[in-house]
Amino acid sequence: MDNIDRMMRLFAGYRGAHGTHGSPTSSRGVKKEIKKTAATVREPVTRETWEGHLSGRRPVGIIPINEDNCCYWGCIDVDRYDMDLAEVVKKLKNHPLVACRTKSGGVHAFLFLSSPAPAEDVRTVLQSLAASLGWGDCEIFPKQTQILTERGDLGNWLNMPYLDGDKTERYCIRENGLAMSVTEFLKYAENSRLPSLDGIDIDVTEELSDGPPCLQHLTKTGFPDGTRNNGLFALGIYTKKKYGDTWREHLESMNQKYMMPPLTSDEVVLVQKSLEKKDYNYSCRDKPLCDFCESAVCKTRKFGVGTSGLYPEISGLSKLESDPPIWFLDIEGHRVELGTKELQEYRLFQKACMEQITVFYMPMRADTWASMIGSSMEHAVIIEAPREMSIQGHFLEQLESFCRDRHRGQRWQDVHDGRPFLEEETNLHWFRLRDFSSHLEREGFREWGRNKIGKEVKSLGGQGGKNIENRYVNLFYVSDDVFDQEAPNTVPEPPREPI
Repeated sequence: MDNIDRMMRLFAGYRGAHGTHGSPTSSRGVKKEIKKTAATVREPVTRETWEGHLSGRRPVGIIPINEDNCCYWGCIDVDRYDMDLAEVVKKLKNHPLVACRTKSGGVHAFLFLSSPAPAEDVRTVLQSLAASLGWGDCEIFPKQTQILTERGDLGNWLNMPYLDGDKTERYCIRENGLAMSVTEFLKYAENSRLPSLDGIDIDVTEELSDGPPCLQHLTKTGFPDGTRNNGLFALGIYTKKKYGDTWREHLESMNQKYMMPPLTSDEVVLVQKSLEKKDYNYSCRDKPLCDFCESAVCKTRKFGVGTSGLYPEISGLSKLESDPPIWFLDIEGHRVELGTKELQEYRLFQKACMEQITVFYMPMRADTWASMIGSSMEHAVIIEAPREMSIQGHFLEQLESFCRDRHRGQRWQDVHDGRPFLEEETNLHWFRLRDFSSHLEREGFREWGRNKIGKEVKSLGGQGGKNIENRYVNLFYVSDDVFDQEAPNTVPEPPREPI
Protein backbone atom coordinates (compact mmCIF):
# COMPACT_ATOMS: atom_id res chain seq x y z
CA MET A 1 0.00 0.00 0.00
CA ASP A 2 1.57 3.31 -1.08
CA ASN A 3 1.19 6.70 0.58
CA ILE A 4 -1.82 7.68 -1.56
CA ASP A 5 -3.76 4.60 -0.50
CA ARG A 6 -2.75 5.14 3.11
CA MET A 7 -3.96 8.76 3.05
CA MET A 8 -7.25 7.68 1.48
CA ARG A 9 -7.73 5.07 4.19
CA LEU A 10 -6.73 7.36 7.06
CA PHE A 11 -8.99 10.21 5.89
CA ALA A 12 -11.90 8.09 4.68
CA GLY A 13 -15.08 10.17 4.54
CA TYR A 14 -17.88 10.97 2.13
CA ARG A 15 -16.97 9.17 -1.08
CA GLY A 16 -19.08 10.95 -3.68
CA ALA A 17 -17.89 14.54 -3.22
CA HIS A 18 -15.05 16.65 -1.86
CA GLY A 19 -13.95 20.23 -1.43
CA THR A 20 -11.37 22.35 -3.17
CA HIS A 21 -10.34 26.00 -3.40
CA GLY A 22 -8.32 28.42 -5.47
CA SER A 23 -4.69 29.26 -4.95
CA PRO A 24 -4.36 31.08 -1.61
CA THR A 25 -1.86 33.86 -1.01
CA SER A 26 0.74 33.70 1.72
CA SER A 27 -0.56 36.81 3.48
CA ARG A 28 -2.06 36.85 6.95
CA GLY A 29 -5.43 37.12 5.23
CA VAL A 30 -5.04 33.63 3.75
CA LYS A 31 -8.05 32.20 5.59
CA LYS A 32 -10.45 34.59 3.93
CA GLU A 33 -8.79 34.13 0.56
CA ILE A 34 -9.36 30.39 0.67
CA LYS A 35 -12.96 30.77 1.79
CA LYS A 36 -13.75 33.08 -1.12
CA THR A 37 -12.91 30.31 -3.59
CA ALA A 38 -14.07 27.32 -1.53
CA ALA A 39 -16.48 24.96 -3.27
CA THR A 40 -17.89 21.48 -2.76
CA VAL A 41 -17.84 19.51 -6.00
CA ARG A 42 -19.80 16.35 -6.77
CA GLU A 43 -16.80 14.35 -7.86
CA PRO A 44 -15.76 11.08 -6.17
CA VAL A 45 -12.66 10.93 -4.01
CA THR A 46 -10.19 8.85 -6.03
CA ARG A 47 -6.49 8.08 -6.13
CA GLU A 48 -6.21 10.81 -8.76
CA THR A 49 -7.85 13.26 -6.35
CA TRP A 50 -5.25 12.53 -3.66
CA GLU A 51 -2.37 12.37 -6.13
CA GLY A 52 -3.27 15.88 -7.30
CA HIS A 53 -3.29 17.07 -3.68
CA LEU A 54 0.01 15.48 -2.68
CA SER A 55 1.67 16.78 -5.86
CA GLY A 56 0.39 20.30 -5.17
CA ARG A 57 -1.68 20.58 -8.37
CA ARG A 58 -5.15 20.70 -6.80
CA PRO A 59 -5.94 20.98 -3.09
CA VAL A 60 -8.54 18.65 -1.64
CA GLY A 61 -10.87 18.90 1.32
CA ILE A 62 -12.50 15.76 2.71
CA ILE A 63 -15.98 15.60 4.27
CA PRO A 64 -15.46 13.55 7.47
CA ILE A 65 -19.07 12.42 7.85
CA ASN A 66 -19.83 9.58 5.46
CA GLU A 67 -23.02 8.31 3.82
CA ASP A 68 -23.95 6.44 7.01
CA ASN A 69 -23.47 9.56 9.20
CA CYS A 70 -20.37 7.97 10.76
CA CYS A 71 -16.72 9.05 10.91
CA TYR A 72 -13.26 7.48 10.82
CA TRP A 73 -11.76 10.78 11.91
CA GLY A 74 -12.59 14.16 13.34
CA CYS A 75 -10.75 17.40 13.98
CA ILE A 76 -10.50 20.44 16.26
CA ASP A 77 -9.76 23.43 14.03
CA VAL A 78 -7.70 25.86 16.13
CA ASP A 79 -7.58 29.21 14.33
CA ARG A 80 -4.96 30.83 16.55
CA TYR A 81 -1.78 31.97 14.89
CA ASP A 82 0.39 32.97 17.85
CA MET A 83 0.85 29.47 19.25
CA ASP A 84 4.19 27.80 19.89
CA LEU A 85 3.75 24.61 17.84
CA ALA A 86 6.19 22.63 19.99
CA GLU A 87 4.18 23.61 23.07
CA VAL A 88 0.98 22.48 21.37
CA VAL A 89 2.48 19.02 20.82
CA LYS A 90 3.50 18.85 24.49
CA LYS A 91 -0.02 19.94 25.48
CA LEU A 92 -1.47 17.03 23.48
CA LYS A 93 0.94 14.42 24.86
CA ASN A 94 -1.68 12.71 27.02
CA HIS A 95 -4.52 13.17 24.53
CA PRO A 96 -5.38 10.99 21.51
CA LEU A 97 -4.88 13.88 19.07
CA VAL A 98 -2.43 14.39 16.21
CA ALA A 99 -1.40 18.02 15.60
CA CYS A 100 -0.89 19.32 12.06
CA ARG A 101 0.05 22.88 11.14
CA THR A 102 -2.44 24.65 8.87
CA LYS A 103 -1.52 26.91 5.94
CA SER A 104 -2.31 29.99 8.02
CA GLY A 105 -0.25 28.86 11.03
CA GLY A 106 -3.04 27.42 13.18
CA VAL A 107 -3.48 23.79 14.18
CA HIS A 108 -5.69 20.93 13.08
CA ALA A 109 -5.84 18.45 15.97
CA PHE A 110 -6.99 15.15 14.45
CA LEU A 111 -8.64 12.20 16.15
CA PHE A 112 -8.30 8.95 14.14
CA LEU A 113 -10.36 5.77 14.54
CA SER A 114 -9.77 2.28 13.13
CA SER A 115 -13.55 1.67 13.07
CA PRO A 116 -16.25 4.22 12.22
CA ALA A 117 -18.22 5.86 15.04
CA PRO A 118 -21.48 7.87 14.83
CA ALA A 119 -20.77 11.50 13.94
CA GLU A 120 -22.77 12.65 16.97
CA ASP A 121 -20.46 10.72 19.32
CA VAL A 122 -17.34 11.97 17.56
CA ARG A 123 -18.51 15.57 17.91
CA THR A 124 -19.32 15.10 21.60
CA VAL A 125 -15.88 13.64 22.38
CA LEU A 126 -14.04 16.30 20.37
CA GLN A 127 -15.99 19.10 22.06
CA SER A 128 -15.02 17.73 25.46
CA LEU A 129 -11.38 17.38 24.42
CA ALA A 130 -11.38 20.91 22.98
CA ALA A 131 -12.89 22.34 26.15
CA SER A 132 -10.36 20.55 28.37
CA LEU A 133 -7.53 22.04 26.29
CA GLY A 134 -8.88 25.59 26.39
CA TRP A 135 -10.06 25.41 22.78
CA GLY A 136 -13.76 25.43 23.56
CA ASP A 137 -14.47 28.22 21.08
CA CYS A 138 -12.91 26.36 18.14
CA GLU A 139 -14.68 24.66 15.23
CA ILE A 140 -15.29 20.93 15.40
CA PHE A 141 -15.34 18.63 12.36
CA PRO A 142 -17.66 16.96 11.56
CA LYS A 143 -19.75 20.10 11.87
CA GLN A 144 -23.02 18.18 11.81
CA THR A 145 -24.35 14.88 13.14
CA GLN A 146 -26.12 14.03 9.88
CA ILE A 147 -26.23 15.36 6.35
CA LEU A 148 -29.39 15.92 4.36
CA THR A 149 -28.34 14.02 1.24
CA GLU A 150 -31.91 13.79 -0.05
CA ARG A 151 -31.95 17.60 -0.22
CA GLY A 152 -28.64 17.84 -2.09
CA ASP A 153 -26.61 18.53 1.07
CA LEU A 154 -23.07 17.18 1.39
CA GLY A 155 -21.76 18.39 4.74
CA ASN A 156 -18.67 20.50 5.45
CA TRP A 157 -15.17 19.55 4.39
CA LEU A 158 -11.76 20.24 5.90
CA ASN A 159 -8.55 21.09 4.05
CA MET A 160 -6.22 18.11 4.12
CA PRO A 161 -2.60 18.22 5.30
CA TYR A 162 0.41 17.70 3.03
CA LEU A 163 -0.66 19.75 0.03
CA ASP A 164 2.42 19.41 -2.23
CA GLY A 165 3.77 16.51 -0.18
CA ASP A 166 6.97 17.03 1.79
CA LYS A 167 7.25 20.62 0.49
CA THR A 168 4.09 21.55 2.33
CA GLU A 169 3.36 24.13 4.99
CA ARG A 170 0.54 21.86 6.23
CA TYR A 171 2.53 19.26 8.10
CA CYS A 172 2.34 17.09 11.18
CA ILE A 173 4.33 18.69 14.00
CA ARG A 174 7.23 17.01 15.78
CA GLU A 175 7.90 17.58 19.48
CA ASN A 176 10.49 20.21 18.49
CA GLY A 177 7.95 22.04 16.32
CA LEU A 178 9.47 20.96 13.01
CA ALA A 179 7.76 19.05 10.20
CA MET A 180 7.30 15.33 9.70
CA SER A 181 7.51 13.92 6.19
CA VAL A 182 4.41 12.38 4.62
CA THR A 183 5.66 8.87 5.39
CA GLU A 184 6.53 9.76 9.00
CA PHE A 185 3.11 11.34 9.48
CA LEU A 186 1.28 8.30 8.13
CA LYS A 187 3.14 5.94 10.44
CA TYR A 188 2.52 8.21 13.44
CA ALA A 189 -1.17 8.80 12.64
CA GLU A 190 -1.86 5.12 11.92
CA ASN A 191 -0.32 4.17 15.26
CA SER A 192 -2.49 6.84 16.95
CA ARG A 193 -5.78 5.38 15.72
CA LEU A 194 -8.17 4.29 18.45
CA PRO A 195 -10.35 1.17 18.17
CA SER A 196 -13.32 3.14 19.54
CA LEU A 197 -14.24 6.23 21.52
CA ASP A 198 -14.75 4.27 24.73
CA GLY A 199 -11.21 4.61 25.99
CA ILE A 200 -11.15 8.42 25.97
CA ASP A 201 -11.30 9.67 29.54
CA ILE A 202 -11.20 13.39 30.33
CA ASP A 203 -10.22 14.24 33.89
CA VAL A 204 -12.58 16.83 35.41
CA THR A 205 -13.62 17.98 38.89
CA GLU A 206 -16.49 15.73 39.97
CA GLU A 207 -17.67 18.21 42.63
CA LEU A 208 -19.06 20.41 39.87
CA SER A 209 -20.63 17.61 37.78
CA ASP A 210 -24.04 19.32 37.93
CA GLY A 211 -22.62 22.70 36.90
CA PRO A 212 -21.03 24.24 33.80
CA PRO A 213 -18.39 21.98 32.18
CA CYS A 214 -16.08 25.00 31.80
CA LEU A 215 -15.79 25.25 35.59
CA GLN A 216 -15.07 21.53 35.81
CA HIS A 217 -12.18 21.93 33.38
CA LEU A 218 -10.86 25.15 34.92
CA THR A 219 -10.87 23.86 38.49
CA LYS A 220 -8.89 20.84 37.30
CA THR A 221 -6.34 22.60 35.07
CA GLY A 222 -6.17 25.88 36.98
CA PHE A 223 -7.46 29.35 36.13
CA PRO A 224 -5.15 31.22 33.71
CA ASP A 225 -3.28 34.30 34.92
CA GLY A 226 -5.50 37.34 35.16
CA THR A 227 -8.77 35.38 35.24
CA ARG A 228 -9.04 34.32 38.89
CA ASN A 229 -11.52 37.07 39.83
CA ASN A 230 -13.80 36.27 36.87
CA GLY A 231 -13.42 32.59 37.67
CA LEU A 232 -14.39 33.02 41.31
CA PHE A 233 -17.37 35.15 40.26
CA ALA A 234 -18.55 32.28 38.00
CA LEU A 235 -18.09 29.83 40.87
CA GLY A 236 -20.18 32.20 42.99
CA ILE A 237 -23.02 32.05 40.45
CA TYR A 238 -22.84 28.25 40.65
CA THR A 239 -22.82 28.12 44.48
CA LYS A 240 -25.79 30.53 44.66
CA LYS A 241 -27.76 28.30 42.29
CA LYS A 242 -26.90 25.11 44.17
CA TYR A 243 -26.50 25.94 47.85
CA GLY A 244 -28.92 28.80 48.48
CA ASP A 245 -28.29 30.61 51.78
CA THR A 246 -25.00 28.80 52.46
CA TRP A 247 -23.40 29.72 49.18
CA ARG A 248 -20.84 32.11 50.71
CA GLU A 249 -19.20 29.37 52.79
CA HIS A 250 -19.00 27.08 49.77
CA LEU A 251 -17.48 29.85 47.66
CA GLU A 252 -14.78 30.48 50.28
CA SER A 253 -14.02 26.75 50.31
CA MET A 254 -13.73 26.64 46.50
CA ASN A 255 -11.40 29.63 46.57
CA GLN A 256 -9.04 27.70 48.81
CA LYS A 257 -9.28 24.46 46.78
CA TYR A 258 -9.24 25.69 43.21
CA MET A 259 -7.53 29.09 43.02
CA MET A 260 -3.74 28.94 42.69
CA PRO A 261 -2.94 30.90 44.75
CA PRO A 262 -6.25 31.65 46.51
CA LEU A 263 -7.64 35.17 46.35
CA THR A 264 -7.24 37.23 49.51
CA SER A 265 -10.13 37.50 51.95
CA ASP A 266 -10.73 41.10 50.85
CA GLU A 267 -10.98 40.02 47.19
CA VAL A 268 -13.41 37.24 48.10
CA VAL A 269 -15.59 39.68 50.04
CA LEU A 270 -15.73 42.03 47.03
CA VAL A 271 -16.85 39.16 44.79
CA GLN A 272 -19.49 38.13 47.34
CA LYS A 273 -20.85 41.68 47.61
CA SER A 274 -21.18 41.89 43.84
CA LEU A 275 -23.04 38.60 43.75
CA GLU A 276 -25.43 39.72 46.49
CA LYS A 277 -26.81 42.53 44.31
CA LYS A 278 -28.84 40.20 42.06
CA ASP A 279 -28.95 36.78 40.46
CA TYR A 280 -26.49 36.72 37.58
CA ASN A 281 -26.18 34.45 34.56
CA TYR A 282 -22.86 32.93 33.53
CA SER A 283 -20.76 35.16 31.26
CA CYS A 284 -20.17 32.42 28.72
CA ARG A 285 -18.60 34.68 26.10
CA ASP A 286 -16.00 36.13 28.49
CA LYS A 287 -12.64 34.65 29.44
CA PRO A 288 -11.82 32.27 30.91
CA LEU A 289 -15.22 30.53 30.47
CA CYS A 290 -15.41 30.84 26.67
CA ASP A 291 -12.14 28.95 26.12
CA PHE A 292 -13.39 25.93 28.09
CA CYS A 293 -17.02 25.96 26.97
CA GLU A 294 -19.20 22.93 26.16
CA SER A 295 -22.46 24.73 25.55
CA ALA A 296 -24.48 21.70 24.47
CA VAL A 297 -23.59 19.82 27.66
CA CYS A 298 -24.00 22.91 29.85
CA LYS A 299 -27.63 23.27 28.76
CA THR A 300 -28.38 19.82 30.17
CA ARG A 301 -26.82 20.44 33.59
CA LYS A 302 -29.05 21.21 36.58
CA PHE A 303 -27.02 24.28 37.52
CA GLY A 304 -25.70 25.06 34.04
CA VAL A 305 -26.93 27.76 31.68
CA GLY A 306 -30.25 25.98 31.08
CA THR A 307 -32.36 26.37 27.99
CA SER A 308 -34.23 29.52 28.96
CA GLY A 309 -32.98 32.53 27.03
CA LEU A 310 -31.47 30.24 24.42
CA TYR A 311 -29.91 31.92 21.37
CA PRO A 312 -28.55 30.21 18.25
CA GLU A 313 -24.82 29.58 17.96
CA ILE A 314 -23.90 29.43 14.27
CA SER A 315 -20.85 27.35 13.39
CA GLY A 316 -21.12 27.31 9.60
CA LEU A 317 -23.16 28.16 6.52
CA SER A 318 -23.35 26.34 3.19
CA LYS A 319 -25.14 27.32 -0.02
CA LEU A 320 -26.48 24.70 -2.41
CA GLU A 321 -26.45 26.33 -5.84
CA SER A 322 -29.82 24.98 -6.87
CA ASP A 323 -32.41 27.24 -8.44
CA PRO A 324 -33.61 28.75 -6.15
CA PRO A 325 -30.66 28.25 -3.77
CA ILE A 326 -30.95 26.24 -0.55
CA TRP A 327 -29.00 27.24 2.55
CA PHE A 328 -27.77 24.88 5.29
CA LEU A 329 -27.00 26.47 8.65
CA ASP A 330 -24.91 24.58 11.23
CA ILE A 331 -26.16 25.13 14.78
CA GLU A 332 -24.55 23.06 17.54
CA GLY A 333 -24.29 19.96 15.38
CA HIS A 334 -27.72 20.39 13.80
CA ARG A 335 -28.10 21.06 10.08
CA VAL A 336 -31.04 23.41 9.41
CA GLU A 337 -32.32 23.79 5.85
CA LEU A 338 -33.46 27.29 4.93
CA GLY A 339 -34.70 29.26 1.95
CA THR A 340 -33.23 32.70 1.32
CA LYS A 341 -36.14 34.48 3.02
CA GLU A 342 -35.90 32.20 6.08
CA LEU A 343 -32.21 33.04 6.30
CA GLN A 344 -32.95 36.77 6.07
CA GLU A 345 -35.80 36.96 8.58
CA TYR A 346 -35.14 35.76 12.12
CA ARG A 347 -38.81 35.00 12.81
CA LEU A 348 -38.93 32.58 9.87
CA PHE A 349 -35.64 31.05 11.02
CA GLN A 350 -37.19 30.46 14.48
CA LYS A 351 -40.10 28.65 12.86
CA ALA A 352 -37.79 26.47 10.76
CA CYS A 353 -35.81 25.44 13.86
CA MET A 354 -39.00 24.55 15.73
CA GLU A 355 -40.13 22.36 12.84
CA GLN A 356 -36.79 20.74 11.95
CA ILE A 357 -34.82 20.35 15.20
CA THR A 358 -37.53 20.99 17.86
CA VAL A 359 -35.71 23.95 19.40
CA PHE A 360 -37.14 27.38 20.19
CA TYR A 361 -34.71 30.27 20.15
CA MET A 362 -35.41 33.53 21.94
CA PRO A 363 -36.34 36.65 19.93
CA MET A 364 -33.40 38.63 18.58
CA ARG A 365 -32.96 42.10 17.14
CA ALA A 366 -33.02 42.21 13.36
CA ASP A 367 -29.67 44.01 13.13
CA THR A 368 -28.02 41.44 15.45
CA TRP A 369 -29.26 38.58 13.27
CA ALA A 370 -28.17 40.42 10.12
CA SER A 371 -24.69 40.83 11.56
CA MET A 372 -24.48 37.12 12.43
CA ILE A 373 -25.61 36.02 8.98
CA GLY A 374 -23.38 38.57 7.26
CA SER A 375 -20.36 37.22 9.12
CA SER A 376 -21.31 33.63 8.26
CA MET A 377 -21.87 34.59 4.62
CA GLU A 378 -18.23 35.71 4.29
CA HIS A 379 -17.14 32.13 4.96
CA ALA A 380 -20.01 30.26 3.30
CA VAL A 381 -19.08 27.07 1.45
CA ILE A 382 -20.61 26.62 -1.99
CA ILE A 383 -22.07 23.19 -2.80
CA GLU A 384 -22.39 22.26 -6.44
CA ALA A 385 -26.04 21.32 -7.06
CA PRO A 386 -27.11 18.12 -8.82
CA ARG A 387 -28.26 18.86 -12.36
CA GLU A 388 -31.86 17.92 -11.59
CA MET A 389 -32.08 20.64 -8.92
CA SER A 390 -31.41 23.46 -11.40
CA ILE A 391 -33.80 25.10 -13.86
CA GLN A 392 -31.61 23.79 -16.68
CA GLY A 393 -31.85 20.28 -15.25
CA HIS A 394 -35.64 20.50 -14.95
CA PHE A 395 -35.81 21.84 -18.50
CA LEU A 396 -33.73 18.95 -19.84
CA GLU A 397 -35.93 16.42 -18.01
CA GLN A 398 -39.01 17.92 -19.67
CA LEU A 399 -37.31 17.90 -23.07
CA GLU A 400 -36.48 14.22 -22.64
CA SER A 401 -40.04 13.49 -21.56
CA PHE A 402 -41.39 15.32 -24.62
CA CYS A 403 -39.08 13.57 -27.09
CA ARG A 404 -38.91 10.09 -25.59
CA ASP A 405 -41.87 9.42 -23.31
CA ARG A 406 -44.91 10.73 -25.16
CA HIS A 407 -46.43 9.03 -28.19
CA ARG A 408 -43.88 9.89 -30.83
CA GLY A 409 -44.64 10.39 -34.48
CA GLN A 410 -44.08 7.48 -36.83
CA ARG A 411 -43.44 9.63 -39.90
CA TRP A 412 -42.41 13.17 -40.75
CA GLN A 413 -46.02 14.23 -41.39
CA ASP A 414 -46.88 13.64 -37.70
CA VAL A 415 -44.90 16.79 -36.82
CA HIS A 416 -47.89 18.75 -38.15
CA ASP A 417 -49.97 17.15 -35.38
CA GLY A 418 -47.62 18.33 -32.62
CA ARG A 419 -45.71 15.05 -32.22
CA PRO A 420 -41.87 14.89 -32.23
CA PHE A 421 -40.25 12.64 -34.80
CA LEU A 422 -37.02 10.64 -34.33
CA GLU A 423 -34.99 10.48 -37.53
CA GLU A 424 -33.18 7.16 -37.12
CA GLU A 425 -30.44 7.89 -39.70
CA THR A 426 -29.16 10.89 -37.73
CA ASN A 427 -30.54 9.95 -34.27
CA LEU A 428 -32.14 13.42 -34.07
CA HIS A 429 -35.49 14.35 -32.55
CA TRP A 430 -37.32 16.96 -34.68
CA PHE A 431 -40.23 19.07 -33.41
CA ARG A 432 -41.93 22.45 -33.59
CA LEU A 433 -41.01 24.86 -30.83
CA ARG A 434 -44.65 25.78 -30.17
CA ASP A 435 -45.49 22.12 -29.47
CA PHE A 436 -42.65 21.77 -26.97
CA SER A 437 -43.61 25.10 -25.35
CA SER A 438 -47.18 23.81 -24.94
CA HIS A 439 -45.81 20.68 -23.29
CA LEU A 440 -43.82 22.78 -20.82
CA GLU A 441 -46.92 24.84 -20.03
CA ARG A 442 -48.96 21.71 -19.32
CA GLU A 443 -46.23 20.38 -17.03
CA GLY A 444 -46.10 23.62 -15.03
CA PHE A 445 -42.69 24.79 -16.27
CA ARG A 446 -43.14 28.56 -16.52
CA GLU A 447 -39.69 29.86 -15.58
CA TRP A 448 -38.74 30.77 -19.17
CA GLY A 449 -40.47 32.48 -22.07
CA ARG A 450 -40.54 31.14 -25.61
CA ASN A 451 -37.43 33.02 -26.75
CA LYS A 452 -35.39 31.58 -23.87
CA ILE A 453 -36.76 28.08 -24.55
CA GLY A 454 -35.72 28.33 -28.19
CA LYS A 455 -32.26 29.55 -27.24
CA GLU A 456 -31.75 26.64 -24.82
CA VAL A 457 -32.91 24.05 -27.36
CA LYS A 458 -30.51 25.50 -29.94
CA SER A 459 -27.64 25.28 -27.43
CA LEU A 460 -28.40 21.56 -27.02
CA GLY A 461 -29.02 20.87 -30.70
CA GLY A 462 -30.06 23.33 -33.34
CA GLN A 463 -32.69 24.74 -35.68
CA GLY A 464 -33.42 23.77 -39.25
CA GLY A 465 -36.15 24.03 -41.88
CA LYS A 466 -37.78 21.02 -43.55
CA ASN A 467 -40.08 20.61 -46.53
CA ILE A 468 -42.75 18.18 -45.38
CA GLU A 469 -45.46 17.35 -47.92
CA ASN A 470 -44.50 20.47 -49.88
CA ARG A 471 -44.86 22.64 -46.77
CA TYR A 472 -41.81 24.34 -45.33
CA VAL A 473 -41.74 23.90 -41.54
CA ASN A 474 -39.35 25.64 -39.15
CA LEU A 475 -38.18 22.92 -36.73
CA PHE A 476 -35.81 22.45 -33.84
CA TYR A 477 -33.79 19.32 -33.16
CA VAL A 478 -31.71 17.63 -30.46
CA SER A 479 -29.68 14.42 -30.58
CA ASP A 480 -31.03 11.49 -28.58
CA ASP A 481 -27.53 11.21 -27.07
CA VAL A 482 -28.13 14.49 -25.22
CA PHE A 483 -30.29 12.69 -22.68
CA ASP A 484 -27.59 10.17 -21.80
CA GLN A 485 -24.80 12.65 -21.09
CA GLU A 486 -23.83 14.43 -17.88
CA ALA A 487 -23.05 17.59 -19.82
CA PRO A 488 -24.92 17.73 -23.15
CA ASN A 489 -22.80 18.48 -26.19
CA THR A 490 -23.95 20.29 -29.27
CA VAL A 491 -24.34 18.45 -32.55
CA PRO A 492 -23.52 19.82 -36.01
CA GLU A 493 -26.32 21.38 -38.00
CA PRO A 494 -27.58 18.89 -40.62
CA PRO A 495 -28.16 19.90 -44.23
CA ARG A 496 -31.53 21.34 -45.23
CA GLU A 497 -33.07 18.85 -47.61
CA PRO A 498 -36.57 18.28 -48.93
CA ILE A 499 -38.56 15.38 -47.53
